[in-house]
Amino acid sequence: ILNAFYALRIGRDLKEDSHLNLINFVSRILQLPSSSKIDGDIDSTIDMRTSQCKRATVTLLMDSDASFGTCLLEADAIKDLLEVFAQQVNDVVDNTRVDSGATAALVPILVVLNKYAMVNL
Repeated sequence: ILNAFYALRIGRDLKEDSHLNLINFVSRILQLPSSSKIDGDIDSTIDMRTSQCKRATVTLLMDSDASFGTCLLEADAIKDLLEVFAQQVNDVVDNTRVDSGATAALVPILVVLNKYAMVNL
């Protein structure tokens, strides 16, 4: 669904004065817990899917207005964006073969963090 939203460029509608449901939708996805309470293979599958949802949300945020960062700040979701960034950096560093594909995965989160940081200068 998030990839369909990206294809439809729904991210362009993410502004400071966006509809409250849209703000809540994005911030709740970013705030999903990174690990579940279930043990075993199900736990790793849930973690992988949660991570995919968060990364798809970051891709959606690439089209957002810079002012949307204020909404995420008020929703206490900026720290969750930073956690996504840390996880992606760890994935690249832990990858024994760092290639252009691995480093290209960092571009969306870097674009989003840079956009929101520029508003607060």
